[in-house]
Order: sequence, then C-alpha cells, then structure tokens
Amino acid sequence: MSTIMFDFENLALRCFYGNSDVEPESECPNYDYWEYITFNSIYRMLFKERIHEVVLALDSNSWRKIVYPHYKAHRKKKKEESKVNWNLYAEKKQAFLNKVQEYLPFKVISVNRAEADDILGTLINHKKTENAIIVSMDADYLQLSDKCRIYSPIKKEYVKVSNVEKFLLYTSLCGQKKDNIFNVKTPWDWPEERKKPPFGEKGIDKLILNDELDKFLDTPIEYEFKDEEEKVIYASKVLPREMYNINRKLIDFTFTPKVMADKTIDTYENYNMNSSPDKLYEFFRIQNWKEALENFTQVESKLLELY
Repeated sequence: MSTIMFDFENLALRCFYGNSDVEPESECPNYDYWEYITFNSIYRMLFKERIHEVVLALDSNSWRKIVYPHYKAHRKKKKEESKVNWNLYAEKKQAFLNKVQEYLPFKVISVNRAEADDILGTLINHKKTENAIIVSMDADYLQLSDKCRIYSPIKKEYVKVSNVEKFLLYTSLCGQKKDNIFNVKTPWDWPEERKKPPFGEKGIDKLILNDELDKFLDTPIEYEFKDEEEKVIYASKVLPREMYNINRKLIDFTFTPKVMADKTIDTYENYNMNSSPDKLYEFFRIQNWKEALENFTQVESKLLELY
C-alpha cells in the first residue's frame, strides 16, 4: 500500500496552463474544466498501484522570502505581465479545495509560512509515510529520491538522482533560475540589467578535480563597474561560502524551520477528515461530471479504498 503526495500548487498551475481548452488568459477561463482535469490527474494516479492515502500539500507565504528577499521575486513581474486574473484564479482554487475537503478522502495540508515542498519534504524526511510517491515536475524533490519515489507527470515516468548530496551541492552552488536564487559568485545587489557572473557544473567539476572548491568558497570576489568617465557606479564583494550556505538553506528540505516541520507532522498525524463515503456521490452531482456519474460504481470503488 502506498501514499501518493501532490504538490498541489504545481498540479493546479500545470492543469491551468497545460490544456488549451481551459483558456487561462481569456476573460472567462473554463474553471469547470480546470477542476475536472485537476481531479482527474489525481484520480488516474490511484490506478498506478494500491494507494491507501492521498496528500495534497499547499503553499503559504514562504519563510524563504525573509531569509532571501529575492526569492521568486521575478514571478511577481511575470504575473503582472500576464493576462490572467490571478485574484479570480485564487478564489476558484480555494473554492475547489473547499469542496475537495468537504467531499473527498484527500488530506489537504497547509502550514503557515511553509511551501508545499516543506510539507512533503518534512513528511518524507521524518518517515511519516510508507512507500510514498511524490507527483511533481519540480526538480527540488529529486533530493528525496533516495527515500521515496518521484513521478514526473510531464515525462510520465519515475525520476531520481544517483547521488543526493552531489545534487544538493551543485544546485546550491549554481543557484536556481526558476526561484531566482543567484549562483554563489553573484552578490545580492547585482544590477538587474547586467548578466550575472557565469558559474555552472563544468566550473564546479574543475574545482573539485583540482581540490580547489574550499579555496574558491573562502576567497572573496570583488566587482567594480565604471562609467565612461571612469566614475565607479557599482562596487560589491561576495564570499562564495556565505552565499552557498544561504542557498543550501533555501534548497535543502532539512532546513525547513522546526516550528513548521512540527506543525506539518501534527497536522498530518491528527488530520480530521471532513468527508465520508456517503458524500462521494454528492460531490460528482455538484460538479455535474457526466462521465464520473455514469461510471460512479467504479469511481466510488476506487475512492473508497482511501477511507
């Protein structure tokens, strides 16, 4: 028997943008269809093997933005440039989650200041679930691939890394463009209009091969830019080890603050399921999903395995 776990924010956005019939940037996106494909993405995974539990982990305002002010800052600009009505999206998502919690046997877990990966990382690292499968296309979960299975809904296969410590080391050194985490050679006040100093896997490989990684990390790097009149317009200094330590804290799930980890475990272990088997039909009646209603016996049978 397995527990299947979803980074719900990842799932919701993938279903929102990943199907042209939803028309996410239109004036009236098809949220009814979005709800259907979001549910169906979860439901289909129940047939992978014998599943006895479904966990949906939600995002909250992240503690990482306090540690690192640039964290995901670029996403705000992208949202502002998008045609999507994000306030409406948030309302529709919450309304759907309310119905899920009321009628379906899924554990929906949210912890203040924690992201979905903090929640799932905590449950896996503290061994609170057995034979767990995480469904997400977020590469951050690969750090858990020695403790659980990671299923990529894009590749439609299980993914893993052979060396988790190497993955965390390289990712913390290189930074993450997707979350706006700078590489260790880039100061926080780096001018936005300038290309960041390059630093990638080949550079790390060379440092390790020559046994120079520690020397590199402990050697300050200074930057200075001048204008045409030789006037200094930017000057900064960075110590790569300090940047590495911060990046590692942002990326490595074992650094999730204890208060959030404790709350996650408490919420999971003492979860109060609002739904009951006799509510299942009502959910599909409200949703008016004809295919599910016509095949309700099969759908009900599979969902009853979660009670």
